[in-house]
Amino acid sequence: MTEHQELLYTVEDGIATVTLNRPERRNALSPQLTHLLADTWQRIDTDPEVRVAILTGSYCGTFCAGMDLREAARLKAETGKDILEFFTDLRNEGIGKVRKPLIAAINGHFPAGGMMLALNCDLRVGLAGTRGGIIHSSGTAQGEPRPTLTSVMPPRVPARPTRRSQLRASIMPPAGKWPLIAAISGLRTLPMPSLRRSAKNSRMS
Repeated sequence: MTEHQELLYTVEDGIATVTLNRPERRNALSPQLTHLLADTWQRIDTDPEVRVAILTGSYCGTFCAGMDLREAARLKAETGKDILEFFTDLRNEGIGKVRKPLIAAINGHFPAGGMMLALNCDLRVGLAGTRGGIIHSSGTAQGEPRPTLTSVMPPRVPARPTRRSQLRASIMPPAGKWPLIAAISGLRTLPMPSLRRSAKNSRMS
């Protein structure tokens, strides 16, 4: 897969659709993909033709698996550096600056970095049984401290359940115990045409 294919971007009727396109790696985040995402958030924010955006993943059972661990191992072996040194916008500040509505169309599980992407969107819609999870890490391979996951969460995310899941490395239920993911409930298939219609009807003036 060539680099530009790791992210698909289309605009139709004022709706931008951003698709993480690494299904062979469960749409995991590579350095190249983080670069492309950072550029895409700026593109969405500055393009007058875009009124609302949908973020989703190429279907593979996982919306986004977080960091690409295989790529991390390769980079460590080849360069001696942690993969995060190659990432762009580790704290997801770019997505937070987008002034247009962002909808996460969660078509699979969303652990770690996938959860961060979903929570930084304004709305989340997902399949029945879809779950998010947090894996805590206290430092890099060199022993240098990493930002704790709660420190890079959007301000609207409640800290207590986040820390509890982080410390337990647990998987959060799809609905009920955390209102921010309560929309992930009974859908058996993700109706992208309907979602695009809803986005078009609700887009900001």
